[in-house]
Amino acid sequence: MWKKLSGTTRFSIVAFFLTMALGLLSMGALGYGLYFLVAPVLDKDIDSLQGDTTWPTVLMAGMMSSFGFLWGGLSFHYLRNLIKELPAYIVYAAILWLWILILWYTFLNYNIVQ
Repeated sequence: MWKKLSGTTRFSIVAFFLTMALGLLSMGALGYGLYFLVAPVLDKDIDSLQGDTTWPTVLMAGMMSSFGFLWGGLSFHYLRNLIKELPAYIVYAAILWLWILILWYTFLNYNIVQ
């Protein structure tokens, strides 16, 4: 089955595991860096996190961002036959960015991590 997948889809599976590990091992630096990709469209600042919720939120945002690679790779796998490759790559990048936006919007507005 691995051979039937496109190179981008295989990259996405590997990137999922690497990003998950990097999100943990970077001690939240990945999540904090990803915040700045979506900060212009968020209604709250990262400074609204206070106390004991700050570090786990930043850590979890970095780790959970890895799931965007799975969804992006899966969508690319099915879209590459329906549309041309360039639009499929644009959809792939949009899925990654939107997933990070959803994560940070949820974490900042609903304070999930207690």
